[in-house]
Amino acid sequence: MIICETREELTNWRNNQLEVSLVPTMGALHDGHLSLIQEAKKHRGRSLVSIFVNPKQFGPNEDFDQYPRTLDADLKKCEDEGVDCVWIPKERGIYPEGVENAIGITVPDSLSKVLCGVSRPHFFDGVCTVVYRLLILSKATTAIFGEKDFQQLIILKKMVSDLMIPVTISGCPIVRETDGLAMSSRNRYLSSKERHNAATLYQALLTAKKELSEGINDISVIRSRLQSNCPQLTLDYLECVDHDTLELKQTCKNGDRLCVAAWCGQTRLIDNLMI
Repeated sequence: MIICETREELTNWRNNQLEVSLVPTMGALHDGHLSLIQEAKKHRGRSLVSIFVNPKQFGPNEDFDQYPRTLDADLKKCEDEGVDCVWIPKERGIYPEGVENAIGITVPDSLSKVLCGVSRPHFFDGVCTVVYRLLILSKATTAIFGEKDFQQLIILKKMVSDLMIPVTISGCPIVRETDGLAMSSRNRYLSSKERHNAATLYQALLTAKKELSEGINDISVIRSRLQSNCPQLTLDYLECVDHDTLELKQTCKNGDRLCVAAWCGQTRLIDNLMI
């Protein structure tokens, strides 16, 4: 396994590689990340994992400084998975003129001002800006993301299409704990009681899917019932969206996707489910 920190080192590594499958991460790797790495290993060419906590996607009152950083453990997991190269860029390697002076990508309101974008208005601009730079610098032919961040996945697919970047964005299914909680690096923030409460979110989504099959398809009714099924959580949003466009639906149907965000204590959980 090769470890790169600079663009020059990355260039040397990829010079003779025809295809590169990139797994962009912010570190604190868990089994969900490892499933993306395993998918990358199935592709031709070489697997590349980036570890970079991107300041541009954090708001002023968010957890950039507290975000878990577990580099030694991350490198061991990458080595165990047979990753060909781990890329740990410095901030100046991604933003040469500094984060505040970086020209960024602006995501259209139709995609960014719904779901997570309502409470995190600059998040997707920051995500697209860093992913664009990672793709350009790595010259990846494929980039692999998890479906837990479903809105992010759809936006990134549109970004590479609109900007004509020659890369395939591939989504992988959500990896869950045994009780259904979607794996996330931030789950480690949860206390034992909060961890128990957090698992009710996925169970409530499953209940909503079952009720849809029984004819309950009005999103306002589904939203009210889900909140009742998760009394320990504070609902940020529950929406039904078109699977391809993120268009909000008032009446749900098979093939749409339920997307949810809720607070468990001070930790924000997100999840989604195809219905």
